[in-house]
Amino acid sequence: MTSEKTWYPTFMVDEDLPEGKSSPEAWLPFLTEEEAGQPAMFNAGDILAFEFVERRGNIEVTINPDGSHGNSPRCAQTVDMFGEETTRAIPVEQHTQSEPNSFWDYERETFAETLDEFARIYAECANELEPVSVVISTAYWSPTFRFRISDDCKSLIQQPATDAESAEE
Repeated sequence: MTSEKTWYPTFMVDEDLPEGKSSPEAWLPFLTEEEAGQPAMFNAGDILAFEFVERRGNIEVTINPDGSHGNSPRCAQTVDMFGEETTRAIPVEQHTQSEPNSFWDYERETFAETLDEFARIYAECANELEPVSVVISTAYWSPTFRFRISDDCKSLIQQPATDAESAEE
């Protein structure tokens, strides 16, 4: 399962996200207009960083007491090599999508960038003696994209990545 891209200004990315927008430019009225006597947060020429998220849905994982996980989650779009669906066509665009890099459990407030890391952290905190089955949320968070606000504050111009940002990707 892959959702649409939902964009956020990087400074707003936190554990409690506001409602995302369909594009970075959809944030401009909120970020560049005065409201209730308060000055605009950003002005023409300012550089803003944005990230998008694609929510990948929930998976059920068995976490062992040693911090390993007993199964590998399976994407609903993966062809079943041993079942009836071996001839199902998978759209080409799905082969280019990035794997989830965000795994979290709201109940215990556990977050990790890989499933292995999530299982290790969860096991350390849970202190269980037997394997436990956990339903967790998954998503793909993009690298940071930088934009300059246009002179009329109605559009964004993408900026080249800095050396530090290029090294992260």
